[in-house]
Amino acid sequence: MHLIVIDENGTRRSHPLTGSRLTVGRARDNDLQLSDRFASRHHAELVLATDGWQVRDRGSKAGTLLNKQRFSVPASIERGDELRIGRTRLLFDDSTEEQDISISVSEGDRNESPTHAVRLDEAQSSRLTRIMTSAVRELISHRPTTEILRSLVELALSATGADRGLVALVDEDMKPRVRAVATRAGSDDISLSRRMLARVLVDRQAIILQTVDTSAPITVSPDEVKSVLCTPLSADGQPRGILYLDSVVHPAAFDPRHFEAVTTLASLAGMMLAHESARDAAAAAEELKFQLSAAAVIQRKLLPPVDPEPLPGFSAAAYQEMCQAVGGDFYDFFSSSHGFGVMLADVAGKRLDGALIMASLHADWTNLRGSPMPPESWMRALNTHMISYLPDNRFVTLAFAVADRETNRVVYGNAGHNPAFYCHGGELRRLHTTGPVLGMFDELEFSTLELPFCPGDRLVIFSDGLPDQQNPAGEEFGDERLFRLVAEHMGELPSELRQRILHAVDEHSGDADQDDDMTLAILGREPD
Repeated sequence: MHLIVIDENGTRRSHPLTGSRLTVGRARDNDLQLSDRFASRHHAELVLATDGWQVRDRGSKAGTLLNKQRFSVPASIERGDELRIGRTRLLFDDSTEEQDISISVSEGDRNESPTHAVRLDEAQSSRLTRIMTSAVRELISHRPTTEILRSLVELALSATGADRGLVALVDEDMKPRVRAVATRAGSDDISLSRRMLARVLVDRQAIILQTVDTSAPITVSPDEVKSVLCTPLSADGQPRGILYLDSVVHPAAFDPRHFEAVTTLASLAGMMLAHESARDAAAAAEELKFQLSAAAVIQRKLLPPVDPEPLPGFSAAAYQEMCQAVGGDFYDFFSSSHGFGVMLADVAGKRLDGALIMASLHADWTNLRGSPMPPESWMRALNTHMISYLPDNRFVTLAFAVADRETNRVVYGNAGHNPAFYCHGGELRRLHTTGPVLGMFDELEFSTLELPFCPGDRLVIFSDGLPDQQNPAGEEFGDERLFRLVAEHMGELPSELRQRILHAVDEHSGDADQDDDMTLAILGREPD
């Protein structure tokens, strides 16, 4: 038994399904770790029951889908079923071998026995100084890539005596995209069978067909084609295309002696394509860097100061550090007719997509907290509006509190967010969720809590980037460690408590990378 794991880019890998339990999630301690920012750290588990395998969700934020359906109790899975965790697909399979690509045989592929088929490391050595010198001159020229590739194809024709040649990139569906063509005789129309492409790219063979008849793999004017030589080329370390040569006037004397010339030219063509790809990627990265920098400036302006000036009788402090230029965390301190409040939200999504959702949430939230609507109705209103524009697999967790200094009370709501730490009367406890995440399910009920909030009390809200921060050994800072730290220093001002927390997290993380946004917001009640 095994699972076929398919990430959001379509990359596939196989994971064995052995034993009686397999845990799945983003954290390193899972049996199957996913590099998926939309998966929870401990998302789901597969358990072998008496009647077969079952899947159980482990309280993930976004839930787990079985054949595109959500489930709340353990569900049985069978061969061919599909699990969806974040943007990752898991296919349950009991076949003995995974087939990544299915290649059909086109008409005319009835006879493809090559005269020579050798692996590239078996090519015989020969001296090709003149041709290689010309090829190097082409590489260091500053002409467009397509012109240089055409020159390399012409050099291949010269080295082998072929009449036609081309360089083409081939996608996963075995569809070639021609980048350069050179012909000395015959038409420019060249067609290859999927079987030949598979043999060249999948088996990594350079192929010579010395005599091609009507049953050969060339399907365009097969009576004209006399000989074929086809070799793979690599644009990024893996075979991604071909250098194809054929003769249409007289059979070319293709033999293993030509392999070094042709495969070397194919390598040079691959270098050109890799350089082109790297250059385009660098330009795109520079443009993205500029856009992210501009977006980061805008995003920072949407946030209040980390040391705001609250209403008399209150104190407040915040901290935010994105793991990238922009992110999906958002906090707010605000005054309203209901009192003074704090809010912290975490958008499921990083970089530009998370930042765009955060900007929309900021507008929704600002309008809502300034309206006459009571805080008890805020989360339901936010959820209804966000469902109208959030894409699939996007959601928001949010926690807020609005304190009234006249009544010494606070209204608290939590939509799928980390439990806030609530200090009252010298005791610290967690305030758990009062509703589901926002933006995924319509017509759900959200509730709030009303609690005492007197001078000396504190409320600490944070995103999961704080407790999830790891040290170089992979150990998380942890919710319990954070809770104990707040318990030890809950009598301090919010700004002082913030520094205690940040110092402890920084000491824990050491040289480890930050892999999630960190946001912290603390609301305190002080004497008037």
